[in-house]
Amino acid sequence: QYQPMIDCRSGNVVSVEALFRWPHAERGTLSAQDFIGAADQAGLTVPIGALVMEQLAKDAADWGDVRLAVNLSRGQLRSPGFLGQLEAQLIAHNLRPERMEFEMRENLFVENADFAEEVARELRLMGCRLVLDNFGSGFAAFNTLDRAEFTKVKIDTALVNRATVEDRGLVLLQSCVAVAHSHGARAVAQGVETFAQAELMRE
Repeated sequence: QYQPMIDCRSGNVVSVEALFRWPHAERGTLSAQDFIGAADQAGLTVPIGALVMEQLAKDAADWGDVRLAVNLSRGQLRSPGFLGQLEAQLIAHNLRPERMEFEMRENLFVENADFAEEVARELRLMGCRLVLDNFGSGFAAFNTLDRAEFTKVKIDTALVNRATVEDRGLVLLQSCVAVAHSHGARAVAQGVETFAQAELMRE
């Protein structure tokens, strides 16, 4: 499945995020957060990631220049030779690196900042864009934004929801947007599902 990222001013779709779903026979459709931990432990995130890239290449062939966002898990990043495999996949599937946006969760930089920053540097050298995912959900220092040079910062859904119901939540959201912009990154609000939320983001 794909989730669009929409420019709040123009209303245009500027990128799409690939979302891996598991149609479970008993539990219904499961999102990645329901099973990615077990997949990491079983060493399955690398082959799952390869499947995502293959399907993404097929689906996006006729999407013009819309950028393509893919989440990277802890297990993928720690797999030996993963970045080399990723680069080979981009070439094999004719996916231009500058079209790709790879998302790294904030907690990766909390757990092992040096390692995460090295991975981010290698992805930039490949020509890919970097996105800091779930900003505001953890404790990553603001200087991570400087050292990793993200092009986008995705603000956590909980902060977006809170901003629509209380003034302090709105102040926190505005602060996150300001921090992202001050570091040369675009801010993306996650989980916008209502007209009220969309209008708030435009303001």
